[in-house]
Parts: sequence; C-alpha cells; structure tokens
Amino acid sequence: MITVGISHLVEGGDAARRLVAAGAQLIELCSGFGPIWAAKVIEAIDDAVTVGGFAYRPEAIDRIHAIFD
Repeated sequence: MITVGISHLVEGGDAARRLVAAGAQLIELCSGFGPIWAAKVIEAIDDAVTVGGFAYRPEAIDRIHAIFD
C-alpha cells in the first residue's frame, strides 16, 4: 500500500496519474474529495483503474472543510 498526501484537491489528478504510471491497481480517496473531485481524478487517469472513496456523515462536513481550507 502507498499513501500519498497532497496540499490541495487540485493536485489529485497529477498524483493519481503518477500512481497509475507506477502500477497502482486501485486508488482510494479521502472523503474530502467528494463526488466532484473524485470524478476529476477518474477523468485525469482516463478511468484506468478503479477509484473509490468513503464519506463522512453530513454533520461532519463543516469540520472536514475547515481542515482543508
């Protein structure tokens, strides 16, 4: 397993491309990506591997956003 940290969600596509190029078979995203940024990651890698993620409960969203701002 490889863990990659990024500073901003916009970097997710580039990080995912590097993982695919290195032979990754699956990418699991932090729930901070949400459906829109997850779709951008999938598009960035041309759906080359499965991209998944998990979600936080709705009442946690504001706290999660505060971490990434």
